Amino acid sequence: MLKTLSLTALALLAFAANSLLARAGLLSPEMGPIEFTLIRLVAGAAALMLLLSLRKEKQTGSWAGASMLLLYALMFSLAYVILDTGTGALCLFASVQLTILSVAAVKRELSWIEVVGASIAFGGFIYLVYPNITSPDWRGVVLMILSGIGWGFYTILGRSSENPLALTSGNFIRAAILALPLLVYIFPSPLVTSKGMVLAITSGAITSGIGYAIWYAALPRMSAAMSGVSQLSVPPIAALLGWVCLGEVLGLRFAVATFIIIIGLLVVMLNRTARTP
Repeated sequence: MLKTLSLTALALLAFAANSLLARAGLLSPEMGPIEFTLIRLVAGAAALMLLLSLRKEKQTGSWAGASMLLLYALMFSLAYVILDTGTGALCLFASVQLTILSVAAVKRELSWIEVVGASIAFGGFIYLVYPNITSPDWRGVVLMILSGIGWGFYTILGRSSENPLALTSGNFIRAAILALPLLVYIFPSPLVTSKGMVLAITSGAITSGIGYAIWYAALPRMSAAMSGVSQLSVPPIAALLGWVCLGEVLGLRFAVATFIIIIGLLVVMLNRTARTP
């Protein structure tokens, strides 16, 4: 149990650190969003391929999964040009969960209690982005929603995988290939600094590549509810990292929205656990 908790804590910290690294690199900017995305995908693919070679396994993956991974990664970088660390993480993880729940609703797999919980979470999201002086920039919110939709469908596509690490490795490689046409937009003067390069490589190789490997090591030891609920801690952790490392402000609107969204998603996850044989 202690090993599971330790692995889970490390993985969740890596997920939150992804938001911090992207915001730190794109804030100054130390790196353009397209450049950050390309380097992150290549670094992630390299790290995952190394892990697979150590385990003497071969990568799998699919072009559909890679497309969703690229959508997530590119929109993620573009959004963090605008949003602060905690708000971006909250928009991302709320969008991921709501995308998955929406697909379940279309398939009529949600009970009425789960519909209520999803509605509460959606209400918290609306509260976060409702226009006034303390609301985040709607452009960044839309970009991060698209990122969350990409990650949500990526999760759905890979849910039945017997070897998530091999699947993720193959998808990272394919996503990097799909991203190559983006070079047209940064040629001939890409925005790259040594600091930005370090942040992008760290995001791709460590907090993405190795972070996902740690998460997949912990996942078989957790229930579906525990894995879902544990991810709800990522936005608050990311917000705290942004406050400590980047001096970002933790506003009341963010705190209230986080609370409402977490309560709504908890209702869904706990109910699904209760009715699972």
